[in-house]
Amino acid sequence: MEKTRKFLIFALVLVMLSVLTIGIERVFAQEEPKFGGTLRVAVIGNPPTLDVMRTTASITLNTMWHIYENLFTHNAEYVPIPHLVSDYTISDDALVYTFQLREGVSFHNGKIMTSEDVVASIERFMRLATWGRNLAEVTESFEADGPQTVVLTLTEPVAIVPLFFTATAAGIMPKEVIEEAGEGDLKQFIGTGPFKFHSFEPDRHIIFRRFEDYAALPGEPDGYGGNKTAYIDELRYIPVPDTAVRIAGVQTGDYHFGEWIAPDEYERLRDIPGIETRIIQPSGWTTAVFNKQEGLMANKLMRQAILAGLDMEPIMRAAYGHPDFWRLDSGVLFLEQAMHSSAGSQYYNQNDPDRARELAQQAGYNGEPIRWVTTTEYPAYYNTALVSAYQLEQAGFNIDLQVVDWATVVQKRADPAEYDLFSTAFGIPWDPVLFLGFSPTWPGWYVSEEKDALVAALRRESDFDKRMEIWDELQYMFWDDVPMIKYGDYFLLHIHREEAKGYAGMATTFYWNVWIDN
Repeated sequence: MEKTRKFLIFALVLVMLSVLTIGIERVFAQEEPKFGGTLRVAVIGNPPTLDVMRTTASITLNTMWHIYENLFTHNAEYVPIPHLVSDYTISDDALVYTFQLREGVSFHNGKIMTSEDVVASIERFMRLATWGRNLAEVTESFEADGPQTVVLTLTEPVAIVPLFFTATAAGIMPKEVIEEAGEGDLKQFIGTGPFKFHSFEPDRHIIFRRFEDYAALPGEPDGYGGNKTAYIDELRYIPVPDTAVRIAGVQTGDYHFGEWIAPDEYERLRDIPGIETRIIQPSGWTTAVFNKQEGLMANKLMRQAILAGLDMEPIMRAAYGHPDFWRLDSGVLFLEQAMHSSAGSQYYNQNDPDRARELAQQAGYNGEPIRWVTTTEYPAYYNTALVSAYQLEQAGFNIDLQVVDWATVVQKRADPAEYDLFSTAFGIPWDPVLFLGFSPTWPGWYVSEEKDALVAALRRESDFDKRMEIWDELQYMFWDDVPMIKYGDYFLLHIHREEAKGYAGMATTFYWNVWIDN
């Protein structure tokens, strides 16, 4: 079907990034992988929950996707490819997707995956997860059609269907596990991935162990997909909030990997024998999200006033230091992405305290404390908030900086009575439709009928030029409404010991296909 073929090609091209990662390696060419050992990874703290459908916290998603797998994932060029799906077709009217599932895929409890498990998982995803609710809005039905076939019927054409199913929150789990959870959190963590969940002891570790009956795809690894092998016996995530302790632990061999390393350590670390440094470019963009539901920042003029008073260059320099780790850009999507837009850029990086005072006066601001919740567990979050607070205080704002652990940030941001802004960051927005910041239900609560109409139009439209017209209008609205502050793009620094082999260095870390060469 020519129409279907063009539709598929377009859906893939939308998310293809020309340059997204420095140094993605095909690591199996020269060295023979080895089985065995425990890989120890130092991370910034504890996950707020292990239920991937109930959080957008990256520390949860980046750990738990070692046990959960998706119908689709991303290849090395960040294009969606089938994973638990073996094949699929699209109807001529682009409303019906029929997915054939891979046969013989085993869950960690020994059960073979069937269409009933997939339907239960995706239905829960559509009830609970932000991406899932977005898909639910345009879904007429998602049903089993035999033991190895599922059928998605849409109410309108959607240009990016495979992307929805790449979300970690759309991981497939047994139907019985979902039924056991009911309306509450998961009680068991069972997937189909190369590792299986063993234990979680807060402030000590999360432990995953090799799944001996993993149904690996044949061939070579391909980004997040293709062949996956758990070479290590055990994967252990260890919360280490202090970046200096993470670095020291990698140097001494207590940890094999250290994530979220302070960029100002880069020059020193890259010359240390036995330590490998990786710059992941781009990784995301740093933000402070306004509480738009109630309080001072429910007033659009106040949000515009805060934005007007900020000078982004010293903020990003304080947050990321070394110039190899940040850049100034106004795009919600990255420069490397086909749908990057500069619409609304005149509102970015204004550095205009007089304009800020004028807008605050128009908003009726009388010096009330502005509660800004941040954390030192992600030093960049704290530093952006700290320098922003200084700049805004010079312009006459009263900033109440509340520094807590990350789990408390996640808890507080869910309650509109608890804050006016919170610090966070966004990873790669694969498409404007899936940008978390546009969700009316995500903390910060960006509720706008006009915004929602533009997102819906983007979701339906398959012509690239027409999509860009809609996207330019939507991004301009983003900068005018100011649901959040975009400071700039950041690039992550990870380090690992040289005996840890096979690390791909992609935008989201993973430790399948990694081995220890002792």
